[in-house]
Amino acid sequence: MAFLGLQHVLTAWKGRPTNKNNGKEVLAQSGRRTPMTEELAVATTQTLSMLIIGLSVTAATGADLSPITINSERQLFIDDYVIESLEGVSKTLNQPTKHRANPVLSMVPKGDGAWENGMPVHFSSVLFDEEEKLFKMWYSLHEKGKSDPFAVLAYATSRDGIDWDKSTLGIHKYRDTLNNNVVIPHEGLECGVFKDPHETNPARRYKMLYANIRAAYSADGLHWTDYNNGKKVIFHPPGHDTQSAPYWDEGLGKYVAIVRDRLGQINEVRRKLVTGQTARAIWIKLWAYGFRQGRIPEDHSIRRVGQVESDDFVNWRPMRTVLAADAEDPLNQDQFYNMQVLLYGLVSRIYG
Repeated sequence: MAFLGLQHVLTAWKGRPTNKNNGKEVLAQSGRRTPMTEELAVATTQTLSMLIIGLSVTAATGADLSPITINSERQLFIDDYVIESLEGVSKTLNQPTKHRANPVLSMVPKGDGAWENGMPVHFSSVLFDEEEKLFKMWYSLHEKGKSDPFAVLAYATSRDGIDWDKSTLGIHKYRDTLNNNVVIPHEGLECGVFKDPHETNPARRYKMLYANIRAAYSADGLHWTDYNNGKKVIFHPPGHDTQSAPYWDEGLGKYVAIVRDRLGQINEVRRKLVTGQTARAIWIKLWAYGFRQGRIPEDHSIRRVGQVESDDFVNWRPMRTVLAADAEDPLNQDQFYNMQVLLYGLVSRIYG
């Protein structure tokens, strides 16, 4: 699995000279960042432990090296860039503990009196609104037995991220009632929502990418208006059939979206799924069942993760691949469904 090194997805750098040190401290390595061009960064699905360093340290290693100013910003030790040496300490991979109340928002059982009974909960976008001190969630609900366009987008809020309020909004009539919290009455399955800190127009404070892939804006996150007259703003055949993750990147000064990349044809990028007898049989078992019967790998693309940029949230530059299977990945364990990213560090602009 290879991250095709992009600064705003994951920053990777070549090793710099280090200073041996006899102290039992974690020292900041000096030197200017040099983009890694000779080797690809290897990504894992795990995140290294996070420490807080409140120092700016200069290491006397060479005339061309200058100190890194860290200040009080948290540092993500995904590599050794800010570490000169380790003695008496080690980096540890810590696993998060799920809250005992999970799932905090689950499907209402069929037959229940609530309007959304029997509708599974699917993709969601969650943010903490610093201005309102409130967690906000936009989540999709899907009608069993119906196609994706019949999914709706609903809205909930929480003070603690655990107990969620699904207050009636009365905006859209659905299942013959206005007593619901629906904000998008159709094409609501693949919505990625965020609050735009860069936007100067209050009417467009919230933004969303949805439905393979269209764009919309809102003043309150509840009442939405399409950009581009409802036409797609991002499209690379055969499409982007999963949730997109849009955000404003302050470091780049652009809008960025993480999207489904289906440009890689299996016949070209994973040829052994076509020619290998065992691998081919497993692929067909995994992907050619039910209404998909008759599918063969050479007629399909492989799921990868792509990234696009825009200055205005409507006109997007060509997509580039940022996460894809490589020769070291096992066959039939090489599909990347989608990827969400979160900003880590306001100054370093590292996303994880």
